[in-house]
Amino acid sequence: MTSNHETSSQTLDMVRNMIDGFAVPISIVFRESLNEKSLHELMATEHVVSVVLHGPNESFATCYPGRVGWYHLNEVGWTLPRRLASEILYVGNLSNFGFRAAWSAWRAGIQGFRSSDPSGSFHKRMMFAEVIRALSRALAHRSPARLVEFLGKIRSKRVAKQLFAHKKPAYHPNPGSILLASGSLGPGGSERQVVNTLLGLKAKGYCNLMLLHEQPMQHPNDFYL
Repeated sequence: MTSNHETSSQTLDMVRNMIDGFAVPISIVFRESLNEKSLHELMATEHVVSVVLHGPNESFATCYPGRVGWYHLNEVGWTLPRRLASEILYVGNLSNFGFRAAWSAWRAGIQGFRSSDPSGSFHKRMMFAEVIRALSRALAHRSPARLVEFLGKIRSKRVAKQLFAHKKPAYHPNPGSILLASGSLGPGGSERQVVNTLLGLKAKGYCNLMLLHEQPMQHPNDFYL
């Protein structure tokens, strides 16, 4: 659940000190309110590439084009800034950083994940490790039925993406050519119909006839040859 509590000056000082210690480009994710003065100070801080706010703020986004993102109010997801560092610093309750956010961050190219706690210490891990951690936490709170549904959605999305990503070669029909498919030409009613169809097409003047068969043409699969 998103907190409406405004980020304290103590927290902001801690964040700035950590950024100075990191000395690497970083994007900051806030799950607490951030006032205008604090945002301007952070944006002017060395190494800060962009900021993700706890909710939409069009005025901030206009003031810093491409450098401001936000969580959606329905908490289903977030809008990431166009400019992203390879690492993010998460400021807030870590339990609010769910699987969807972690997954989308990793997909966006973020490689490192840092988080702070109220004591002033921070933790660092690879972004993919945070994806696994968030997924494990999400699965632990799901019933078996919802777990099966959840995993099914993930698999369905992956399969659909692979199908759409595969570019089929353009089809160019060859006039007068006919292809029939059959498991084999072994003894059977459907195999006999395939042979009769080929003979009938040949009698009609079609010469470029092809048969696609699954089984090798050897006994007993060559019965009608």
